[in-house]
Amino acid sequence: MSQINHKSFKFIYIGLAVVLLVTMLGYAWYHVNHKGASDKTNEDSHAGQTSAAEGSAPEKGPHGGKLFRDGDFALEVKIFETGVEPQLRLYAFDQNKPISPNQFSANVIVQRLDTQEQLRFKPEADYLLGDQIVYEPHSFEMLIKATYANKTHDLKWTQLEGRLQLADASIKSSGIELLKVASHSFQGQLEAAGEIQIPMDQQVAVVARTSGVVVTVNKPLGASVQAGDVLAVIESRDLLTLRATQRTAQQQLTLAKSTLNREERLWKEKVSPEQDYLQAKANYAETAIRFDEATRMIKSLGGDGANQSDSKIYVRAPISGSVIDSKAVAGQSVSGDSVLFQIANTTDMIAVVNVPEAFVSQVKVGMSANIQSQAANDSQIVGQVSYVSALLGNETRTAQAHIRFKNPSQQWRQGQLVKASIGTGASQSHLAVREDALQAFRDWTVAYIRVGDQFEIRPLELGQRSNGYAEVLSGLKEGQVYAAGNSYLLTAELGKAGASHDH
Repeated sequence: MSQINHKSFKFIYIGLAVVLLVTMLGYAWYHVNHKGASDKTNEDSHAGQTSAAEGSAPEKGPHGGKLFRDGDFALEVKIFETGVEPQLRLYAFDQNKPISPNQFSANVIVQRLDTQEQLRFKPEADYLLGDQIVYEPHSFEMLIKATYANKTHDLKWTQLEGRLQLADASIKSSGIELLKVASHSFQGQLEAAGEIQIPMDQQVAVVARTSGVVVTVNKPLGASVQAGDVLAVIESRDLLTLRATQRTAQQQLTLAKSTLNREERLWKEKVSPEQDYLQAKANYAETAIRFDEATRMIKSLGGDGANQSDSKIYVRAPISGSVIDSKAVAGQSVSGDSVLFQIANTTDMIAVVNVPEAFVSQVKVGMSANIQSQAANDSQIVGQVSYVSALLGNETRTAQAHIRFKNPSQQWRQGQLVKASIGTGASQSHLAVREDALQAFRDWTVAYIRVGDQFEIRPLELGQRSNGYAEVLSGLKEGQVYAAGNSYLLTAELGKAGASHDH
């Protein structure tokens, strides 16, 4: 019996030990996992604060701007540029509920590649509005200090666009030149827009001159012609009538001449009175007039003077040039005032430009002008002002000026839109860059400035151009270093990098 009790207690002790061991292991497992989860929660919370503070990619706000969070506080930063110059708007939220702009304040420092700007704000509608334009490019590090409920939140937004890094060795090997923005001498220029036209004295409408039927058309649309070339042939009954009149007048002239000779001889021989001689002389003169009139009319219509039985009228080119319009068709019936052809000499052309009222007095006949196609910047030619209108348009308040120029290669065409730079005075000095520094970036014309080993675009507003230089009205400052020469390689590099424009 004692042996049985001893064995029973032994099993009980072993069971208790096992239970105790399992309990201890379970506690250890729970403690380790609970601590890991707690640490992970703390780590995630810390990471969220770091994102807000260090400016990693923020989420999109309800107004389409960048939304930065710091605990329950959130700030949406929006560059608004619809219908206005780019402005900075700040929207604040507490636990995702909008905060009135009167209840929070902000200060922003915009650190750019070459300068720093400080923005202050005032309440407007449901946001704070910055007091400066956020000019392009929107490439910056933005340090934002927002204060709400006596607590300050430091946020950062970094955005780079149109910026790339290039070492000195790469610059030299690529043929990029580094120059400084400086003043350049320009002749006083007046810019005016207009279109190319054919001068009135270099074009003519060719009419049929009499009724008839077109037999042949010798010069089609676009053909080059010389003065006197036969453009078309017309069969005309009117010409037959004129030829009959001419033949009758010629016969009467022959008879009148014979009568005049006889009366003159008889008068000299004292056989007939002088009155008969004078009457014969008058009859001859009248008949000669009728014959000459019929002959001239036949020639004016284009008839062949040598063939008195020919009914064909030869329509000839009055000037040398090109057929720019043709309405003549073989077999077509035409009247005397039907326009068959339009011929123009396009070796001489004019640019008709509109000069604003305020500058009309500066434009004089004889001034030199540079004409440039609005469609192709490489199409340029030099001409001279040949006419300035004395009248102003009632609606446009501009006066027309004609700039005449030679067009031997037929490059310029009627109706082509152009802009003209008219030299109006002495040379003037303006801030400028070399034209080979200008590049297209999105819908801007830009130049690349260099600071340290980095390049960045600067959108430009340009003025006049002369001798390879372009006047800079805005976008650059004197002394800034910019890229010229093979600067297009910088644009190519940006294209490879896929430059973005995200606000």
